[in-house]
Amino acid sequence: MLGDGDMFVRSDHRVRALAPWLCAALVLTACGDDFTPPEDLAPKPSEYQPGRVGLVSLLSGGGGVEASLYERPDPLAPEVRVVEGECTLYTRPDEGSCVPVCGPGVCTPANQCVEVPRPASAGVITVTGLRQGLRFQPRPGGYELDTPPPVELFDPGASIRVIAAGADLPAFSAQLSGVPPLEVAFDTITLRGDRATRLIWTAAGVGRVSLEISIARPGAPLSAMLLCEADDNGSLTIPATIAGRLRAPLEGEAVRGTIARLERSVITTAAGPIEIVAGSRLVVAVEQR
Repeated sequence: MLGDGDMFVRSDHRVRALAPWLCAALVLTACGDDFTPPEDLAPKPSEYQPGRVGLVSLLSGGGGVEASLYERPDPLAPEVRVVEGECTLYTRPDEGSCVPVCGPGVCTPANQCVEVPRPASAGVITVTGLRQGLRFQPRPGGYELDTPPPVELFDPGASIRVIAAGADLPAFSAQLSGVPPLEVAFDTITLRGDRATRLIWTAAGVGRVSLEISIARPGAPLSAMLLCEADDNGSLTIPATIAGRLRAPLEGEAVRGTIARLERSVITTAAGPIEIVAGSRLVVAVEQR
Protein backbone atom coordinates (compact mmCIF):
# COMPACT_ATOMS: atom_id res chain seq x y z
CA MET A 1 0.00 0.00 0.00
CA LEU A 2 1.32 3.43 -0.85
CA GLY A 3 1.40 5.95 1.97
CA ASP A 4 0.41 9.59 1.79
CA GLY A 5 2.73 11.43 -0.58
CA ASP A 6 3.97 8.26 -2.31
CA MET A 7 3.97 7.89 -6.08
CA PHE A 8 4.68 4.61 -7.82
CA VAL A 9 7.10 4.52 -10.74
CA ARG A 10 7.27 1.35 -12.80
CA SER A 11 9.68 0.00 -15.38
CA ASP A 12 7.27 -2.46 -16.95
CA HIS A 13 3.71 -2.15 -18.23
CA ARG A 14 1.98 -3.29 -15.04
CA VAL A 15 1.12 -1.19 -12.04
CA ARG A 16 2.22 -3.33 -9.11
CA ALA A 17 0.68 -2.92 -5.67
CA LEU A 18 3.32 -2.66 -2.97
CA ALA A 19 3.03 -5.38 -0.35
CA PRO A 20 2.28 -4.29 3.23
CA TRP A 21 5.70 -5.51 4.35
CA LEU A 22 7.55 -3.16 2.02
CA CYS A 23 7.79 -0.32 4.54
CA ALA A 24 9.46 -2.73 6.93
CA ALA A 25 11.97 -3.65 4.26
CA LEU A 26 12.66 -0.12 3.04
CA VAL A 27 14.65 2.11 5.35
CA LEU A 28 12.80 5.35 4.58
CA THR A 29 11.55 8.13 6.80
CA ALA A 30 8.31 8.19 4.81
CA CYS A 31 7.49 4.81 6.43
CA GLY A 32 7.29 6.56 9.79
CA ASP A 33 10.71 5.72 11.29
CA ASP A 34 13.46 8.24 12.04
CA PHE A 35 16.59 7.23 10.19
CA THR A 36 20.03 8.75 9.73
CA PRO A 37 21.83 6.92 6.92
CA PRO A 38 25.39 5.79 7.54
CA GLU A 39 28.05 7.68 5.61
CA ASP A 40 28.35 5.08 2.87
CA LEU A 41 24.58 5.25 2.26
CA ALA A 42 24.29 9.05 2.31
CA PRO A 43 22.88 10.59 -0.90
CA LYS A 44 25.47 11.22 -3.59
CA PRO A 45 25.59 14.82 -4.81
CA SER A 46 24.32 15.53 -8.30
CA GLU A 47 26.88 16.36 -10.97
CA TYR A 48 24.54 18.95 -12.47
CA GLN A 49 26.63 21.99 -13.47
CA PRO A 50 24.75 25.30 -13.00
CA GLY A 51 27.80 27.28 -14.16
CA ARG A 52 28.42 25.19 -17.26
CA VAL A 53 29.55 26.56 -20.63
CA GLY A 54 28.09 23.68 -22.59
CA LEU A 55 25.45 20.98 -22.73
CA VAL A 56 25.03 17.98 -25.01
CA SER A 57 21.65 16.41 -24.23
CA LEU A 58 20.65 13.01 -25.64
CA LEU A 59 17.34 12.29 -23.92
CA SER A 60 14.84 9.93 -25.53
CA GLY A 61 11.16 10.79 -25.50
CA GLY A 62 11.14 13.86 -27.74
CA GLY A 63 12.45 17.38 -27.23
CA GLY A 64 15.54 16.32 -25.30
CA VAL A 65 18.19 16.41 -28.03
CA GLU A 66 20.35 19.53 -28.22
CA ALA A 67 23.88 20.88 -28.11
CA SER A 68 24.86 24.33 -26.89
CA LEU A 69 28.26 25.84 -26.11
CA TYR A 70 29.16 29.33 -24.89
CA GLU A 71 32.38 31.31 -24.49
CA ARG A 72 31.92 31.55 -20.72
CA PRO A 73 29.34 30.75 -18.02
CA ASP A 74 26.15 32.75 -17.55
CA PRO A 75 26.97 35.62 -15.13
CA LEU A 76 23.59 35.00 -13.49
CA ALA A 77 23.87 31.20 -13.38
CA PRO A 78 21.59 29.48 -10.82
CA GLU A 79 22.98 29.31 -7.30
CA VAL A 80 22.43 26.70 -4.59
CA ARG A 81 19.99 27.93 -1.93
CA VAL A 82 19.07 24.81 0.02
CA VAL A 83 20.31 21.20 0.06
CA GLU A 84 18.33 18.53 1.86
CA GLY A 85 18.64 14.78 1.36
CA GLU A 86 18.61 14.02 -2.35
CA CYS A 87 17.26 17.44 -3.36
CA THR A 88 18.77 20.85 -4.08
CA LEU A 89 16.94 24.13 -4.60
CA TYR A 90 18.54 26.53 -7.11
CA THR A 91 17.51 30.13 -7.82
CA ARG A 92 18.76 32.64 -10.36
CA PRO A 93 20.30 35.72 -8.73
CA ASP A 94 18.45 39.00 -9.10
CA GLU A 95 20.09 41.56 -11.36
CA GLY A 96 21.70 44.56 -9.70
CA SER A 97 20.79 48.23 -10.19
CA CYS A 98 23.40 49.51 -12.63
CA VAL A 99 23.41 53.22 -13.51
CA PRO A 100 23.32 53.83 -16.38
CA VAL A 101 21.29 50.80 -17.46
CA CYS A 102 23.38 48.08 -19.09
CA GLY A 103 22.51 48.28 -22.80
CA PRO A 104 22.54 44.76 -24.27
CA GLY A 105 24.34 43.22 -21.28
CA VAL A 106 23.19 42.27 -17.79
CA CYS A 107 23.78 43.90 -14.43
CA THR A 108 25.31 41.54 -11.88
CA PRO A 109 24.36 41.60 -8.19
CA ALA A 110 27.64 43.53 -7.69
CA ASN A 111 26.23 46.29 -9.94
CA GLN A 112 28.64 45.58 -12.80
CA CYS A 113 27.56 45.47 -16.45
CA VAL A 114 28.75 42.36 -18.28
CA GLU A 115 28.06 41.09 -21.77
CA VAL A 116 25.78 38.12 -22.32
CA PRO A 117 27.96 35.09 -23.21
CA ARG A 118 28.09 34.46 -26.96
CA PRO A 119 27.72 31.04 -28.60
CA ALA A 120 31.03 29.22 -29.05
CA SER A 121 32.11 26.29 -31.18
CA ALA A 122 34.01 23.10 -30.48
CA GLY A 123 33.69 22.09 -34.13
CA VAL A 124 31.31 19.43 -35.39
CA ILE A 125 29.91 17.25 -32.60
CA THR A 126 29.39 13.65 -33.73
CA VAL A 127 27.34 11.10 -31.78
CA THR A 128 27.60 7.37 -32.53
CA GLY A 129 26.02 4.29 -30.94
CA LEU A 130 22.47 5.59 -31.40
CA ARG A 131 19.76 4.03 -33.54
CA GLN A 132 20.61 6.85 -35.93
CA GLY A 133 23.94 8.69 -35.85
CA LEU A 134 23.76 12.43 -35.17
CA ARG A 135 25.92 15.40 -36.15
CA PHE A 136 25.59 18.82 -34.53
CA GLN A 137 26.90 21.57 -36.82
CA PRO A 138 28.15 24.89 -35.39
CA ARG A 139 26.29 27.92 -36.74
CA PRO A 140 26.60 31.64 -35.86
CA GLY A 141 23.55 31.37 -33.59
CA GLY A 142 24.48 28.02 -32.04
CA TYR A 143 24.47 24.32 -32.89
CA GLU A 144 21.99 22.73 -35.28
CA LEU A 145 21.33 19.08 -36.12
CA ASP A 146 21.95 17.79 -39.65
CA THR A 147 18.88 15.53 -39.46
CA PRO A 148 15.95 15.20 -37.03
CA PRO A 149 16.60 12.62 -34.29
CA PRO A 150 14.38 9.56 -33.71
CA VAL A 151 12.04 9.68 -30.70
CA GLU A 152 13.78 6.66 -29.15
CA LEU A 153 17.48 7.43 -29.50
CA PHE A 154 19.22 4.24 -28.42
CA ASP A 155 18.86 0.65 -27.27
CA PRO A 156 19.47 -0.27 -23.61
CA GLY A 157 23.15 -0.98 -23.11
CA ALA A 158 24.19 0.84 -26.28
CA SER A 159 27.72 2.26 -26.29
CA ILE A 160 27.26 5.97 -26.99
CA ARG A 161 30.23 8.06 -28.06
CA VAL A 162 30.22 11.88 -28.23
CA ILE A 163 33.16 13.50 -30.04
CA ALA A 164 33.79 17.20 -30.68
CA ALA A 165 36.50 18.13 -33.18
CA GLY A 166 37.55 21.35 -31.41
CA ALA A 167 37.52 25.03 -32.43
CA ASP A 168 36.94 28.03 -30.09
CA LEU A 169 36.67 25.46 -27.30
CA PRO A 170 39.01 22.48 -27.23
CA ALA A 171 38.18 19.06 -28.62
CA PHE A 172 36.44 16.71 -26.18
CA SER A 173 34.90 13.27 -26.06
CA ALA A 174 32.69 11.25 -23.71
CA GLN A 175 31.51 7.66 -23.45
CA LEU A 176 28.02 6.87 -22.09
CA SER A 177 25.71 3.85 -22.02
CA GLY A 178 22.12 3.64 -23.17
CA VAL A 179 19.81 3.20 -20.17
CA PRO A 180 16.53 1.24 -20.11
CA PRO A 181 13.36 3.33 -20.68
CA LEU A 182 11.81 4.88 -17.58
CA GLU A 183 8.03 4.49 -17.35
CA VAL A 184 5.87 6.07 -14.69
CA ALA A 185 2.39 5.21 -13.46
CA PHE A 186 1.42 8.86 -12.87
CA ASP A 187 1.37 12.09 -14.84
CA THR A 188 1.37 14.59 -11.95
CA ILE A 189 3.69 15.20 -9.00
CA THR A 190 2.23 17.01 -5.99
CA LEU A 191 4.66 19.00 -3.85
CA ARG A 192 3.51 19.59 -0.29
CA GLY A 193 4.97 21.67 2.48
CA ASP A 194 3.49 19.46 5.21
CA ARG A 195 4.67 15.99 4.17
CA ALA A 196 7.37 14.32 2.11
CA THR A 197 6.66 13.03 -1.38
CA ARG A 198 8.28 9.73 -2.29
CA LEU A 199 8.77 8.44 -5.82
CA ILE A 200 9.08 4.67 -6.15
CA TRP A 201 10.12 2.65 -9.18
CA THR A 202 11.42 -0.81 -10.01
CA ALA A 203 15.16 -0.24 -10.10
CA ALA A 204 17.23 -1.08 -13.17
CA GLY A 205 20.45 -0.41 -11.26
CA VAL A 206 21.79 1.75 -14.09
CA GLY A 207 22.79 5.40 -13.92
CA ARG A 208 20.76 7.94 -11.94
CA VAL A 209 17.11 8.95 -11.70
CA SER A 210 16.70 12.72 -11.85
CA LEU A 211 13.67 14.89 -11.16
CA GLU A 212 13.77 18.52 -12.34
CA ILE A 213 11.01 20.98 -11.46
CA SER A 214 11.81 24.37 -12.98
CA ILE A 215 10.13 27.78 -13.06
CA ALA A 216 10.81 30.12 -15.97
CA ARG A 217 9.26 32.45 -18.50
CA PRO A 218 8.93 30.92 -22.00
CA GLY A 219 12.26 31.15 -23.81
CA ALA A 220 14.04 32.64 -20.78
CA PRO A 221 16.58 31.10 -18.38
CA LEU A 222 15.11 29.34 -15.37
CA SER A 223 14.47 31.50 -12.33
CA ALA A 224 14.19 28.60 -9.86
CA MET A 225 14.66 24.83 -9.97
CA LEU A 226 14.20 21.93 -7.58
CA LEU A 227 16.57 19.13 -8.58
CA CYS A 228 16.35 15.73 -6.87
CA GLU A 229 18.64 12.91 -7.90
CA ALA A 230 19.30 9.39 -6.67
CA ASP A 231 21.06 6.26 -7.81
CA ASP A 232 18.67 3.97 -9.67
CA ASN A 233 17.92 2.03 -6.48
CA GLY A 234 14.12 2.20 -6.46
CA SER A 235 13.14 5.34 -4.54
CA LEU A 236 13.62 9.08 -4.22
CA THR A 237 12.18 11.32 -1.51
CA ILE A 238 11.34 15.02 -1.81
CA PRO A 239 11.44 16.46 1.74
CA ALA A 240 8.50 18.65 2.73
CA THR A 241 10.68 21.52 3.91
CA ILE A 242 12.53 21.94 0.61
CA ALA A 243 9.36 21.40 -1.45
CA GLY A 244 7.71 24.18 0.54
CA ARG A 245 10.56 26.57 -0.29
CA LEU A 246 10.09 26.30 -4.06
CA ARG A 247 8.10 29.45 -4.75
CA ALA A 248 4.97 29.57 -6.88
CA PRO A 249 5.38 30.89 -10.44
CA LEU A 250 4.91 34.61 -11.01
CA GLU A 251 2.70 36.03 -13.75
CA GLY A 252 4.04 34.96 -17.13
CA GLU A 253 6.08 32.09 -15.68
CA ALA A 254 5.41 28.39 -16.09
CA VAL A 255 6.30 25.30 -14.06
CA ARG A 256 7.86 22.38 -15.92
CA GLY A 257 8.55 18.95 -14.49
CA THR A 258 10.65 16.15 -15.98
CA ILE A 259 11.85 12.83 -14.62
CA ALA A 260 14.61 10.84 -16.28
CA ARG A 261 16.83 7.82 -15.94
CA LEU A 262 20.19 9.03 -17.22
CA GLU A 263 23.94 8.82 -17.34
CA ARG A 264 26.04 11.99 -17.14
CA SER A 265 29.61 12.92 -18.01
CA VAL A 266 31.27 16.24 -17.13
CA ILE A 267 34.12 17.59 -19.26
CA THR A 268 36.40 20.15 -17.59
CA THR A 269 37.69 22.99 -19.80
CA ALA A 270 39.46 26.28 -19.08
CA ALA A 271 36.25 28.15 -19.98
CA GLY A 272 34.08 26.03 -17.68
CA PRO A 273 32.41 22.60 -17.46
CA ILE A 274 30.58 20.91 -20.34
CA GLU A 275 27.80 18.55 -19.26
CA ILE A 276 26.83 15.55 -21.42
CA VAL A 277 23.76 13.47 -20.59
CA ALA A 278 22.06 10.48 -22.20
CA GLY A 279 18.85 8.98 -20.91
CA SER A 280 15.11 8.40 -21.03
CA ARG A 281 13.00 11.41 -20.01
CA LEU A 282 9.29 12.02 -19.41
CA VAL A 283 7.42 15.28 -18.84
CA VAL A 284 5.13 15.35 -15.78
CA ALA A 285 2.73 17.96 -14.46
CA VAL A 286 3.45 19.62 -11.11
CA GLU A 287 1.06 20.78 -8.40
CA GLN A 288 2.20 22.89 -5.42
CA ARG A 289 0.22 22.76 -2.17
